[in-house]
Amino acid sequence: MSVLNEVVCVNLDIRIWSGKKRLCAADLEVSEAALPPQDLATLGAKKLCDPMALLPFHRIEQHAQEACRRIGVRFLSGYGIPRSKSSALADELAKLNQEFEQARQEFLSIYKEALRQWVAAHPGWESLLREVVPREVVARKFSFAWQMFTVMDE
Repeated sequence: MSVLNEVVCVNLDIRIWSGKKRLCAADLEVSEAALPPQDLATLGAKKLCDPMALLPFHRIEQHAQEACRRIGVRFLSGYGIPRSKSSALADELAKLNQEFEQARQEFLSIYKEALRQWVAAHPGWESLLREVVPREVVARKFSFAWQMFTVMDE
């Protein structure tokens, strides 16, 4: 009997909106000529909302990773866990999925107000933050899923 027969692979697929958007010269109201060449520096990103508002999602993601590490080891693109513990892990991940969905709904319910507060907290930079990502687009940027599978040894 191969050890692989007793291992279940778990792949976490958790996606969290970054809360950022590409920063371009037009956002800063400067000409391209006033910027250093792109091989020297790039503009980067601007934060559209308070990063603290996204912390619950990162906490839940960390809990899912810790749950996998607690009973398994890194394997392939995820974790290898004992088959005997896969059901309990699936239950724990299902609970974290519910927490994630609840946090998602809560965040989306305050999304516009969170953006308004972020803009208000940065007076003078309103023009930089004028580009708002629609709530429906943001909603699709959050997901919590996992796959469990076995590797066949033949």
